[in-house]
Amino acid sequence: MEIVNNGSHQEFLDSIKDLCIKYSNNTHNDMPVSVLAGLSTYISDYGKDKSIKSTNNLFKNRANKLWSGKVYNTDTDTIEDTGDGLKVYDSIDTCFSDFTEYISTEPRFPNNPNILKYENALESNSYEDFINELYAAGFLKAAKLRDNNFVDNVVNIINENKLYKWDKEALDMSKEEENKKITLSDKVEIKEDVKTSPKKEEIFRVVLDLDGDKESKLLVTSNLDEAIELCKKHPGYKVYNKDNHIVYPNLSEGGGSSLEDESNVSSPIILQLGTAVELDSTPVYRSYDDKLPFASLSGTFYIYDTIINNGRTRLSITNNPNKINGKDPGVIIGCIEVK
Repeated sequence: MEIVNNGSHQEFLDSIKDLCIKYSNNTHNDMPVSVLAGLSTYISDYGKDKSIKSTNNLFKNRANKLWSGKVYNTDTDTIEDTGDGLKVYDSIDTCFSDFTEYISTEPRFPNNPNILKYENALESNSYEDFINELYAAGFLKAAKLRDNNFVDNVVNIINENKLYKWDKEALDMSKEEENKKITLSDKVEIKEDVKTSPKKEEIFRVVLDLDGDKESKLLVTSNLDEAIELCKKHPGYKVYNKDNHIVYPNLSEGGGSSLEDESNVSSPIILQLGTAVELDSTPVYRSYDDKLPFASLSGTFYIYDTIINNGRTRLSITNNPNKINGKDPGVIIGCIEVK
């Protein structure tokens, strides 16, 4: 698919609309179509950025150590085999696929894939909140972009072009497809041993669970056998499913960890702002009220504020006074119980 980058703004938007609708469903929680359209439009300047013609990269996705394709050097405007620069895609379609995969699977901590970098954005309820949460999680820094008015600029593009209408169109299309399935099932004789609802494709990731900040994702695939075979060849690696649960090695094979295991903070908590807290396989909750923890973490974290709610307090990845105590919610990892 080719985009229109030499015409009007509306022509460009019309050329990316189908891709935005298609790939908004590629995240584990749907990304609003308007957000995908607004981001690609803003970052690529309506497709007019000089790198687009050479890269098909509307989001300026950066190459990392695992990238095996060509790289666009932004200093020399040349295509290179390796190096630090923009990923070069063979199509715009591949660019959208890679970007939404990154947003939905990128871990906040390299050694712990259970905590997603953009999880708060993916769980937001509006396109404004989604973009705000992207910004709070450090999206601009990761993409090596600079714009203090990033949130306002992207939201303005969405509002000025009424891209929020695309969200409703996508929802209506989804409902229409579902109604077609229901109508079809009414006309077909259903046998008890036949499943009538399609099974959603599972995604598996092979990731190294080590301390350190190097990127360690080896593979993303829908084939579990393929993921396990690769995992066996790389000691220390684990296979995670789409919900970030370890599926190989499983507990009976001596791998993984259970969130229901009894575990504690390794040292008494001093509830003072910025105080270091040592965790040792400690259950961490997303909020004060969640009934079950979402991860079991070890390492050094810090008191984010001195609030205790429902017997829990929030922890941060930093004790920087400019980040904690309500100044930057993006540094919060979750809540732990305080006895």
